Amino acid sequence: MPRILIVDDDQAIQEYVLETARSLGYGAWACSSAEEALAFVRDWHPDVVITDYELLGTDGLGLAVKLRGEYETLAVLMSGNPDAGNRAREVGIGFIGKPFNIQELRRLLGAWNSESRVSRTT
Repeated sequence: MPRILIVDDDQAIQEYVLETARSLGYGAWACSSAEEALAFVRDWHPDVVITDYELLGTDGLGLAVKLRGEYETLAVLMSGNPDAGNRAREVGIGFIGKPFNIQELRRLLGAWNSESRVSRTT
């Protein structure tokens, strides 16, 4: 079962993404900070991390870049700030805009899962 980590300091967003991911058959957990996420990634090694852009004490883009570089973890940034989407694309990080609906989240997870299966079989 693919494992997803959600990083957001907004508990309502955490619960929404967790519920959606789990309904699609993913193992999903959540963290509220970059520090907590890094500790979790070291021990749990998720397949993908979906992180908010504006986290307390740091930005999610820095976390996403670090996860990709140090842990080879696929990271996706989420934000209501359109500039965050541009910044994410500039450094090759996936992006989903807030607010998003369940269909957008399902499409994102489905696209990632399809790519992941292809890369595992080649």
